[in-house]
Amino acid sequence: MKNTISTVDKIIEDTDSIIKEIIDNADKMICSGINSSGDIRKMRDNAIDDILEDANIKIKSLPDSEYSDALVLAFKKNAHDTDGVIYISDKDRQRIKNDFISRCNSCLKSGHMKWGGFISTLEDGFILSYGKLDVKCSVDSIFTVKSSRRRRAENSSLMTYIEK
Repeated sequence: MKNTISTVDKIIEDTDSIIKEIIDNADKMICSGINSSGDIRKMRDNAIDDILEDANIKIKSLPDSEYSDALVLAFKKNAHDTDGVIYISDKDRQRIKNDFISRCNSCLKSGHMKWGGFISTLEDGFILSYGKLDVKCSVDSIFTVKSSRRRRAENSSLMTYIEK
């Protein structure tokens, strides 16, 4: 898994680098007054969405064993340290390794995940169920939290430039 995580980490690192460049260029455009800040924000957000989609496609295109490792990474980013149940999509059922649950459990500080079965209505990824709380996880979720935090910070940064 270490080698695969490096592959996934490389995709994430490259994606972050491209997004940073997009943000820097948007900031420069705002400072120069080329376009309105709303137009720039919209162009920036569309470019970031495209880059994130490309990264998701790259990860989903990995060989099955590497994709399974990417799902473990998604688990690490979304799991709660408590008991729960994992339900995986039918589509990913064939792609995961037999030790998927045990590898997920090894990521927890406390708690234990049990196998819940397969869900035909889930496009890809899996659901972590903690009683009344269900968390949908997929390769997309590797980027989701990072992306939303980044956008809040960027919007704050853009507002600073606008106010100057």
